[in-house]
Amino acid sequence: MGLYDFREHLELNRAGFGQHAADYHRYCSENDLVLAHALGDPQIDRSANPVDHPDHALRVISENDGGVVVRGAKQLTTLAPFAHEVLVYLSTSFADRSAERFVIWFAVPINTPGLKVLCREPLGAAPHGHAHPFGAKLDEQDSMLFFDDVLVPWHRVFLMHDGALARQGFARINAWSQYVGQVRYQERLRTLLGVATLLAESIGVDGFRNVQEDLGELAGYVDMLGYFLAAGEAGAVRTDGGLLAPAATPAAAVWAAQIASRAVEIVRRVGSSGILMQPSEADLANPELRPFLDRYMHGKTMPADLKSRLFRLAWDLTQDGFGQRQDLYEFVHRGDITRNRINLLRRHDQSAVLERIKSLISQPLGRPE
Repeated sequence: MGLYDFREHLELNRAGFGQHAADYHRYCSENDLVLAHALGDPQIDRSANPVDHPDHALRVISENDGGVVVRGAKQLTTLAPFAHEVLVYLSTSFADRSAERFVIWFAVPINTPGLKVLCREPLGAAPHGHAHPFGAKLDEQDSMLFFDDVLVPWHRVFLMHDGALARQGFARINAWSQYVGQVRYQERLRTLLGVATLLAESIGVDGFRNVQEDLGELAGYVDMLGYFLAAGEAGAVRTDGGLLAPAATPAAAVWAAQIASRAVEIVRRVGSSGILMQPSEADLANPELRPFLDRYMHGKTMPADLKSRLFRLAWDLTQDGFGQRQDLYEFVHRGDITRNRINLLRRHDQSAVLERIKSLISQPLGRPE
């Protein structure tokens, strides 16, 4: 959607690029395609410029009648093995390049010749009963993409050799995805709150003031996301591309990264040691063990089998590989929090309040009574 919205600016980059964006939007919509996206350079030497190590960053090698040939790598591409296509563009950290050959936006099918996808080790165990209920089904997969002289057809190229335009377009291309990301994160927080509430009820601590305080903190996080979403909707603007875009809420990215680990910590605090030790499905099915499990491992509000499944679900969310990956993802995927805080500060117009404070401290003090 954002690519389509920016089409008129892309047309100024090179004749035809704007139409390429419009055509690609239509193609994805009509064919109901799943897209992955790739933004960052390989994590080799963040202190270096791509010009210093030109073999690392993705770059244009050559142009011909059929398209452009690109070589290099991109990280971190979530969902790549499940996607039909990958959209490659640049975050603001990578857009301002001193060498134009490192600036390009394009899209290609995942099975394009020369494109190699390296997937990390899967985090979820094989589906088995109620074990790993999230990890077994919802691991998104993260990947590195290697472009080994990949030919990108001209009709799939949207921007080239213009870092300033790429920087300008980043916010536009992400306007809708950032809003949807907040919707997703609110549902994650609702899930954490729901699991923590059931944990508390199952072991009879839901009436404890400290537990109620923790649950109230999580409830506040859910509401806060709702306020960010409402602000985006209420401040929606008509873009010069003719679409209605949610208002930017950059503080949401900073705030979400700040509270991500704390939200998970609350679930761990409520479940406490019970998250570490629960019987497996095989244990529950063992006729010799089951009487002891029913006697000693049931909860206040639920039998042993349901309590076990609830606490193992909490383990999946907070302690296992799936939950730990998700925690890190929430911290990094909106961009570097330090840079986001600095950008947020720069956007703030403090001129009026600064003048009022200066005026206050400049006035002569009245004579004490």
